[in-house]
Amino acid sequence: MKRSTFTTLLLTLLLFSLGGLTACGANSAHASQQNTPVSIDMQRKTMGLNELIVQLKAAGAKVVPGADINQPFMAVVGNTLTVNGEQVQVYEYASTSDVGKQASSISPDGTSFTTISSNGMPTGATQVDWVKPPHLYKAGRIIVIYTGTNASLTRLLEGVLGKQFAGK
Repeated sequence: MKRSTFTTLLLTLLLFSLGGLTACGANSAHASQQNTPVSIDMQRKTMGLNELIVQLKAAGAKVVPGADINQPFMAVVGNTLTVNGEQVQVYEYASTSDVGKQASSISPDGTSFTTISSNGMPTGATQVDWVKPPHLYKAGRIIVIYTGTNASLTRLLEGVLGKQFAGK
């Protein structure tokens, strides 16, 4: 009888040990998954104005939201941000496909914007004579325009948004 009780006790202890390890393993895997940072590519695919501000601040930038801006060659009203003392224009769209449509209407040098009608046909173009060199970026649901020569700001924007898709 002693041997049977000992065996039962040993099996019970073994089962509890395995159950505890399995539970710890499951929680560890879940905790690990929760603490895994989202990749930069995934952040860029889902980026909106608020996410941009968070990313810029996380990169050490001083960001001050400004007024709305309405450029006749952009399909939506934008927002201005002052980033490290420089003005940046941010245009937030309803979807990434809307960003793609707008971006495809912009010339590679960032100086010509083609107006597209609701049926997808070009209806005109606007030539922009920027005072400073334009740098246009897109990520997720936003297009960002920075006109200027501040190399540290263009590096910051490229780090957060990816390479510029148009501009000089």
